[in-house]
Amino acid sequence: MAPRGARTLDRVSEERQVDVAVVGGGPAGMAAALAASLDGASVTLIDEYAAPGGQIWRRRFDEVGAAAPPSLPRSGRDLCAALAESDVTVLSGATVWAAPEPGLLLLTGSVASLRAGAIVLATGAYDR
Repeated sequence: MAPRGARTLDRVSEERQVDVAVVGGGPAGMAAALAASLDGASVTLIDEYAAPGGQIWRRRFDEVGAAAPPSLPRSGRDLCAALAESDVTVLSGATVWAAPEPGLLLLTGSVASLRAGAIVLATGAYDR
């Protein structure tokens, strides 16, 4: 029996394998994921937010579940709709916290790790 006040955490151990992993669900990441998918690759898009769209196309809180939120500009709605209709797997609420070897990403969220033949970084972040 665990000591009083201790919590037992379930270990997430699922690993997935894809042709292309796209890190970042803003407009560039969405476009990259769609292009790879249309070329026949299996693609997973990883984004820390509740829904794709990034900083440019911020969704209202009541639109998180909408495939093409009406508050976005037309180009944003169209890209969100195309992503929703594609074969791209979207991991929302996930963050890459390590890349211990080429082609391997360790994630927070429901998927513990992702092996990919190619990794696209579309986060908007950069090193100086």
